[in-house]
Amino acid sequence: MTVKKMYEMDTYLFESEAVVTALGEEEGKKFFQLDQSIFYPQGGGQPSDTGTIHFDAKEASVDFVAKDGEEIRHYFSGEPPAIGEVVELVVDQKNRLENANSHSAGHLLASIVEGSFSTMKAVKGYHFPNGSYIEFEGQLEVEKEEAIALVNQKLCQAISSKWPVEISEMGGVRQIAMGPFPSVACGGTHVANLEQIGRVVVTKVKRKKGRIRFSY
Repeated sequence: MTVKKMYEMDTYLFESEAVVTALGEEEGKKFFQLDQSIFYPQGGGQPSDTGTIHFDAKEASVDFVAKDGEEIRHYFSGEPPAIGEVVELVVDQKNRLENANSHSAGHLLASIVEGSFSTMKAVKGYHFPNGSYIEFEGQLEVEKEEAIALVNQKLCQAISSKWPVEISEMGGVRQIAMGPFPSVACGGTHVANLEQIGRVVVTKVKRKKGRIRFSY
């Protein structure tokens, strides 16, 4: 059975219910699987959600979430629920929104850089809090300082525009579109409009292993 990925439908769904479908252990770490989940599993350059589950007057902490084929493993600490038990899911709201903001900021940065420099193509995103960046292939056509100033100006303008972030599906692939920028395939959580990202600033541009990295 394939788990229903509720986090793909609504970034702002922080609580829900689900049925436990499996229990397991890997390298001493316990996990459970569900018929549906609001917990985002780590991947696509984005950290996993964390939170808690509640059942039968008990609570367990969800410490890490990972994909396992078409299933999702929720690694936890505390007492295990029973297979077939209905549990209440609670996502850490602060962590979820920080991750969504950072992921949306990364996509916006990629779109702006690709639109500003004709040969640049985003090939990797890292949206973790300890040093977010986007890596590009191509040639930077101006000096690094000029590129930083130009991109930061366009980031500020785009965020001030309050353009919506829209989710759709094309050929079975989830797509994210930000205002006038081209849609891109993405399975991560995102803000509803660009204003919610808040302030984003490119802090450094450097060449690394033949690629150009914009840190933000």
